[in-house]
Amino acid sequence: MYKALCKECSSPVIIDNEVKEYRCTGCGKTFPVTDDEYTKRVRNISLEMRERIAFNELLKQLDKVKIITDFEIGERRTLKRYTGNDKVIEIPRGVIKIGTDAFARNDSIEKVIFSDSVRIIDVGAFMWCRNLREVFFNGKETRINNEAFMQCHSLGEVNIPQTVKSIGDSAFYRCGSIESVIIPSSVENIGEGAFAGCGKLKDIIIEDGNITVGHKAFALNESLEYVRMYPGKKVIFNDAFFGCGSFNMDMNCEVLFTTEDFYRRFGM
Repeated sequence: MYKALCKECSSPVIIDNEVKEYRCTGCGKTFPVTDDEYTKRVRNISLEMRERIAFNELLKQLDKVKIITDFEIGERRTLKRYTGNDKVIEIPRGVIKIGTDAFARNDSIEKVIFSDSVRIIDVGAFMWCRNLREVFFNGKETRINNEAFMQCHSLGEVNIPQTVKSIGDSAFYRCGSIESVIIPSSVENIGEGAFAGCGKLKDIIIEDGNITVGHKAFALNESLEYVRMYPGKKVIFNDAFFGCGSFNMDMNCEVLFTTEDFYRRFGM
């Protein structure tokens, strides 16, 4: 709509964009829309359409930006908090650290894909994400800190790559769906209780290299059937497999700093 003046009485009238004639409310007469008025109308429609198109484009851009704005990025490229409810999370490239409790207790998340920029997954970053099933690492040298994935009960697939350097205390504590764990040669330390209480854990493979296996690192895994350790110096605390019952231990490595009980149990 746009404003014009009546040709008869000069009263102001409002002309709809789509009409071919208009009626003056002042003198009651009806007049056809002139070429000049038609030009105004086309110009008005054109402006309105441009504004509408611009607004729609803005909405599209905002929808794309939502993927970014769900993440609160702080100093030193730390992802401090996630506020969305997506099932699949792709950590934005450029993030170096997943902050403390950043995704904790989010029941929507089912899969996490780390970008190759991530170096640190901090304390409790994903703990109590009850529906988290898959985790994929793509980074370079990475540290998984204490309680990072603690009590993610649905987590069944964890592909720990050669880029992970350390696994913190209780990092995967009571992740009840994990059935097997392969510790790559890049890992230098497995913290206290890192994989303790994983009720379905059956197989553990620790690849060649030097590593320290901390207190109760694999404790209370009653389903454990087989542990294989490849060459390298392994510092294994006596209670690393506390409460695991009977399982086969295949060790082709040098074991250091363990108590006599450990040697005696595995016939070393």
